[in-house]
Amino acid sequence: MHRNANIATTLIIVGAGKWGTNFITTACALKLSVAIVETNLEALALIKCNPRVSPACRFFSNLGQALGALPNAAVVVATPPSTHFALAKQAITAGRHVLVEKPMCDNLQDAQRLADLARNHQVTLMVDHLLHYSVHHRRMLYLIESGLIGKVKRVHMSRMNFGAVRTNENVLWSLSPHDVSILLAVFKDQSPDSVLCTGHKVVSLHVEDSVSLHVRFKDGVHAQIDCNWMHPFKERRTIVYGTKGCIVLNEAMPDATLKRIQAFHWSAKRKHDGSSVKIEKSEAHILQYLKDQSGQAASELEEMDAKQPLQVVLEHFLECIQKQTVPRTDGNEGVRVLRILSAASESLVKGGEVVSLHNISPAVHALRSFVHPTAVVDQGAVLGQGTKVWHFSHIMPGAVLKEKCNIGQNVYIGGKAKLGRNVKVQNNVSIYDEVCIDDDVFLGPSCVLTNVKNPRSHVSRKHEYMPTVIEKGVTVGANATIVCGITLGAYSFVGAGAVVTKNVPPHAMVYGNPAVIKGWMSTTGNKLHEVSLLKEGRKLLRCRESQEIYRLYEKGAEVNGRWEEGPFVMLERSESR
Repeated sequence: MHRNANIATTLIIVGAGKWGTNFITTACALKLSVAIVETNLEALALIKCNPRVSPACRFFSNLGQALGALPNAAVVVATPPSTHFALAKQAITAGRHVLVEKPMCDNLQDAQRLADLARNHQVTLMVDHLLHYSVHHRRMLYLIESGLIGKVKRVHMSRMNFGAVRTNENVLWSLSPHDVSILLAVFKDQSPDSVLCTGHKVVSLHVEDSVSLHVRFKDGVHAQIDCNWMHPFKERRTIVYGTKGCIVLNEAMPDATLKRIQAFHWSAKRKHDGSSVKIEKSEAHILQYLKDQSGQAASELEEMDAKQPLQVVLEHFLECIQKQTVPRTDGNEGVRVLRILSAASESLVKGGEVVSLHNISPAVHALRSFVHPTAVVDQGAVLGQGTKVWHFSHIMPGAVLKEKCNIGQNVYIGGKAKLGRNVKVQNNVSIYDEVCIDDDVFLGPSCVLTNVKNPRSHVSRKHEYMPTVIEKGVTVGANATIVCGITLGAYSFVGAGAVVTKNVPPHAMVYGNPAVIKGWMSTTGNKLHEVSLLKEGRKLLRCRESQEIYRLYEKGAEVNGRWEEGPFVMLERSESR
């Protein structure tokens, strides 16, 4: 039984970017009550002055506030894919129905967790695979289901055009999720078995601009999806080949005279001289065929013809909530799409090897992450978008690496380790369990992070691992040793070869054996210089590069209502005095 099944008119739309704006204006046109969650001030200003946005819309700075103020609202998530899981999870655990923009998540593991979570909380989870709500694609699927072209044997899809070339995601993840979703609908009674994916990096050095994805199904049928954002002509076309004929859907083609959708019958006739077989085609009258096969389907499609696909999406979402029915593109369908994209990413990294859909890791191939073929990332490890794992490294199950980490060669990361965003780990570093690393940390080559203070080969001390905390912006030099159980304060700087045996305060520069404070560093990694001497052992320091001003407390001071022993440095303000 669904919870909050009486929802019909209230939506919380998270994100007011390009696609979020489309959701907002469509919901306003449908006379729905809309609440908008957006933190970007520029996007917020644009949406507030949009004439298609109702003045009755309410605005919130975070989803938690909106959920608290609107206890019966459903949620639409239209934010970057890396945020989908956290936002959708927050809404689902609050008992809300959720519509998520594609792709459902940036990795298969999180997608499966969301689908399970929605089932356990008895709420609707729907993915915006928009082509399912396009009248032309729906017409194509009806024609296939009715048997007009016989049994489907092959599908070829192309989605190509000059477009925005992205640097943080390849063309596979950017353009193909909708096509993969439709492909699964075409072969709804057949399970995909394996994929092969090849690509080329032409404009960007880091992501593929052109990709060809091949999907094979268990009974041997084959599908191909070609994506390219450098193609000189706009081409969005689907051709479905069957035993009796084919269907052609021209979403957008260079030749504007082509019909949007066509169906052909064909027959094989031997030439009079017996030399070969000739294929003859005849165009089918699809509209009349649909009326003859199913008047109800024809009427439904005529009604859809007058609507934009996004309007159909929102109406279908609300109808599924009210009638307690399963959406056409529910969470399970989103998981199926992510499974193919994950396997395709693995094949792409492996240079076009065939990858079985029954033997992929649910988390390794997260959206826009890279794993070198010689590296081992165990199932259950989580890699954030943009993270790269290089030669011969090993990431254990349970390890969490957030966005844009760069893991060098021959690195080991334990299963309980946590790495924040943009962490750079150089070659030959081992990060053991109980190590917690914040954002923007740099670990130099061959630096050592220990886990116990008194190791013995014949004594197991796994239950005695001591936590090591490395706060935001820390730099650890090459061959330095960090004794376990201590904290390196934010933006501190550990010199090469240092042996750190006790806590290091924020911004401190330490080196030696044992390491001692030799100065203070700015957030940009430059040594601070004294500006003036203040009372009670305090000084003003300045970074010559950024011109930031810092205050040094040699004897200690009150920080957030608590006395902190000195010495330590705090950023005073960003500009010079």
